[in-house]
Amino acid sequence: MTTRREVYIEDLLAAAGSDAGLQQLDVQVGRSVVDALDEKHSLALVLHLGGEASPDRSAVGFATRQTELLCTVITRDTAPDRAADLVLELAHPIVMNYDASGIIDVSEGHTDPPIFANVDGESCLRTVHYIFTYRTRWNSLTE
Repeated sequence: MTTRREVYIEDLLAAAGSDAGLQQLDVQVGRSVVDALDEKHSLALVLHLGGEASPDRSAVGFATRQTELLCTVITRDTAPDRAADLVLELAHPIVMNYDASGIIDVSEGHTDPPIFANVDGESCLRTVHYIFTYRTRWNSLTE
């Protein structure tokens, strides 16, 4: 079995990977920031998990959970914020419109300022935090 949050992220990776707009921009879509930094693509979209809040167990037999989905854009561009926004403009509706079993809400959190990596002098990371609220049985991460 796979945890709900893993199912959600795998679904989103598939949706982003098949998005015509992201394909047209030649965006590499993946799960690993390290792998994306090692590659030489000018644009990469990395979907990965962040923190998870303590579950709310006020509904008998269930846990309402909040997990962070991190949407990191890696650019190699002299104007990294502009390049990142081109990718985020396309990725944002994919994330915000996502719906699956157990999902209660998807909301946008904060966006980190650009972080410059010392890999090649031009690499930049920009991360948007999304909050997924979902419900499982109190004793399960899968159902």
